[in-house]
Amino acid sequence: MINTTDAIFNAAGVDRIDPASDSDTDSAWNQQLLRAHRRIVTSPVGHSIKTVQNEAELIIVLAEAMQCYSSVLSKCGILHRDISTNNILVVRDGKDKIPRGLLIDFDFAVTVDTHERSARPEISGTMPYMSIANILNLDTPRTALDDWESLLYVVCWLATVGISSSDHVADAKLTELPIRQWRTGTTKMIARAKRTHMDSARSFQSDIVEEFYEEYELLPCFAIALYKALFGNENCPGAIPGLDNSEDDDSSDGDSGDKPTDGPKDPLVKRGAHVDEIVANLEKVLDNFKCKAQAALKA
Repeated sequence: MINTTDAIFNAAGVDRIDPASDSDTDSAWNQQLLRAHRRIVTSPVGHSIKTVQNEAELIIVLAEAMQCYSSVLSKCGILHRDISTNNILVVRDGKDKIPRGLLIDFDFAVTVDTHERSARPEISGTMPYMSIANILNLDTPRTALDDWESLLYVVCWLATVGISSSDHVADAKLTELPIRQWRTGTTKMIARAKRTHMDSARSFQSDIVEEFYEEYELLPCFAIALYKALFGNENCPGAIPGLDNSEDDDSSDGDSGDKPTDGPKDPLVKRGAHVDEIVANLEKVLDNFKCKAQAALKA
């Protein structure tokens, strides 16, 4: 019978030292080299998001990936911080034509208190999908809204360059589109471009949505709905700092009781007070369009 322990030592190219046969038992045994080489073979869990066959499949895959995201955040208190095309897989069951989505790669993830929110961490993520606050490293806690903003950029990017390799926009044409500014230049230039594109429904429509593939019917509506939920909240609309008389700016000296004068207010900072409300609206949008996509595939 083969002694497994002896086989391991032999494979490591060393002699086994038995503690029972050595006077200095502990030192001899602890210093003995023990190495085992192992190989783990696995089959692919999923495939690139570029393997979706149409826009309906893309919406379903994105919806399920974000459902996974929300579950991990609510149950485990983990913020992903890198929602991108590289980190969402398409999972297909041979018996089911409708694909599923899987969120992977938690390398940049941090543990947060879902009630107190996360502190401002270092910049993380993948261009061109990083949120504006993340790119600029704004002095405000990172929340789920940063990852949802990344989802919006994923939708816009794929709807512009093509959701699959078969209908991919040539790089030469991409350089002529406003969305190219999301991945070229300095971080300040990229953030400025995104602020401009996201500041109003009109600019988002004209600069971004109108450049989507003409064949896509669901994706423009999906992107606009996500945009309205994220940047159209009445408490913190837009993406460019403006002037505001909000009472949440408590900087008066307390003697006269006068309210402070107008000052710059960044909607990306203000929305931190409305995270739960905005996320709830985003999840409704996701559920709604997932149902529409499933119906389109079954039609």
